[in-house]
Amino acid sequence: GSIKRHYSFPDHYKFSIADVIEIEDFAADHNLVIITTEKDAVRLRQLPVSDRFRKIVYYIPIVTIFVDNREKELVYQLYKYLANA
Repeated sequence: GSIKRHYSFPDHYKFSIADVIEIEDFAADHNLVIITTEKDAVRLRQLPVSDRFRKIVYYIPIVTIFVDNREKELVYQLYKYLANA
């Protein structure tokens, strides 16, 4: 498949019902699915959206990968910061 339309919204954008309707109508008219970030999918699904919209929204999961297995260092730094807070 290919991207038929790209919508761009600023970070922390407050989606309106009008936004949802426009996106849903375009997707439905062209028999498409909606792909978004996991964060925006959660925010969109908190709106009073239709069942049709819920069924066609898919998201890209957010996964954290640490370079050089440095997750222990991050946890240590977080504990250190919180202990001094």
